[in-house]
Amino acid sequence: MDTARWWMPGLNSFTSSYNVFVKVATHRDEVGVRDLKNNLSRYLDRVQQGEEIIVTEHGKPVARLSAVDEATDRLAALVASGAVRPPPTRQRQRSARRIKAKGSVSDLVAEQRR
Repeated sequence: MDTARWWMPGLNSFTSSYNVFVKVATHRDEVGVRDLKNNLSRYLDRVQQGEEIIVTEHGKPVARLSAVDEATDRLAALVASGAVRPPPTRQRQRSARRIKAKGSVSDLVAEQRR
């Protein structure tokens, strides 16, 4: 696995991609929508432990809950490959100069529709 460093939203620092572990479902269980809603935290804990939960509605499978694989994070993969750079700070900066409109919004939309 690539050992490039990448930024992950929600963290205050960079993390190395070689510290990412892939979680594979080791057990599969089924749960109804009502039970899932009433015990969501319990089922999320089980998913984090590596289980896969199949959500059923009226006995028919409708969804699958499984742990998120960090490797599927496309932005992190692009940063790790060097295709893009992470932002220097987490705060967005506004442009110093404002963009002047050439007309009203409705005039611009009407022009584009022609």
